[in-house]
Amino acid sequence: MLILRDTVGIRATPERVFDWLAHFEDNYASWHPDHVSCRHASGPRFAPGAVYRIEEYLHGRLHRLTMRVTRMVPNREISYRIAPGFRGAFRVIPQESGVLFVAELAMGWSVPVLGPMLDALLGRLLSRRLAALEQHIREEGESLRTVLEAERGEP
Repeated sequence: MLILRDTVGIRATPERVFDWLAHFEDNYASWHPDHVSCRHASGPRFAPGAVYRIEEYLHGRLHRLTMRVTRMVPNREISYRIAPGFRGAFRVIPQESGVLFVAELAMGWSVPVLGPMLDALLGRLLSRRLAALEQHIREEGESLRTVLEAERGEP
């Protein structure tokens, strides 16, 4: 399984981070310059079963993705699946001075023997795209920190 992960410290409460995520559709396009649109398609908002249709540029190409929420723990975690073999999560870990915001994207299958071989092959074939995805995830974390800390008047 290939896992891309970024962690950023944010001077905000877990509740504030989740409030921002609760308005995902409104905040999506301003979160990152490569984000085009986000539309709630079905299910209860940010609860298991909720479906969002997302458009964003990844590695220079427009992608239309379907994000299905698989788990939600208030003020702690939102997990989702994009397609078979692609899943992700946003986690909020309370800290003394705010939170750690962890964004994770996992790709691949947990199949003994065959899974690691396929992951290694995909890692080599898609190395530039994976690097672009890592950069994108890192920029999202920095952008979220900038927005939430600016609302508090932080430098």
